[in-house]
Amino acid sequence: KANNQLVPKIKEVDSLLDRIVNTPPGSNEPGFNKMNNDFAALFAVVNESDLPVTTQSKEAAAKLRSAMELLLIKWMQVRTNDIRKLNELLKKSGLPVLSAAD
Repeated sequence: KANNQLVPKIKEVDSLLDRIVNTPPGSNEPGFNKMNNDFAALFAVVNESDLPVTTQSKEAAAKLRSAMELLLIKWMQVRTNDIRKLNELLKKSGLPVLSAAD
């Protein structure tokens, strides 16, 4: 029974992880790749100026932080729920489990 459930669960977890890493096309949802680019762009703007950080940069940083917190919550949900269930199926199939270190 575990083998019948294994492939669909692998595909499900792969899809969930892909959505967390990569922003879906046309979506405003953050992904780790998009967040990395956005933080790098904000850092470049702040780093290039000799003036104090602008209100716009502070607001952008706060917005990015909030988006990152939501993204981390999604990651924790996938890690604690979906990867755990996948690992149970892998164990039942006699396969090595995934490591999702803290």
